[in-house]
Amino acid sequence: MTGIGVRLAGALLLGVLYVGAPAHAVQVGEPAPPFALPEMDGAETVALADLSGKVVVLDFWASWCAPCREALPFYSGLHREFSDRGLVVLAVNVDVDLEDAPRFLERLSLAQPTVRDADWQVGRRYGVAVLPASVVIDRGGVVRGRHVGFDAGYAADTRALVLDLLAEPLPAPPDEYTGGPDPETRKQ
Repeated sequence: MTGIGVRLAGALLLGVLYVGAPAHAVQVGEPAPPFALPEMDGAETVALADLSGKVVVLDFWASWCAPCREALPFYSGLHREFSDRGLVVLAVNVDVDLEDAPRFLERLSLAQPTVRDADWQVGRRYGVAVLPASVVIDRGGVVRGRHVGFDAGYAADTRALVLDLLAEPLPAPPDEYTGGPDPETRKQ
């Protein structure tokens, strides 16, 4: 199949998969839907719940997606630069053929974990219909940014958003006392 044929087949596949999308995909300001996805090598599973307290960037990509080839190295650099400050970038692969992504990744030296969403379950919950697509989640598990496509302007905006989110304080655990009248001494 030619390069154009592969891209056309991929676009058609995305269209077919997206038809089954839920009526409501998560929006900016809403809690990020939970997920657990296997790493590309199948050795471990990465769950959003395990990343609590971290800023998370989901980068949805496929081996046949030309703009993804530019986006992946950008996200890899972001992960390298800020992972020690609490950033986790997950490269979420949506290739249907299990062999396409590893062959593609052999040419890259990515720092971020790469997970598989071959059945598009997570992509649908996050409203991904076009690749590349990214979702930025804050330390409290709230979606704070979404973008489709990739260009230099978006890269700068994403970097700025990540820096802003990394500067925000960690949210208090739900059962931790955060101020106001002491609940133990408050009159009933």
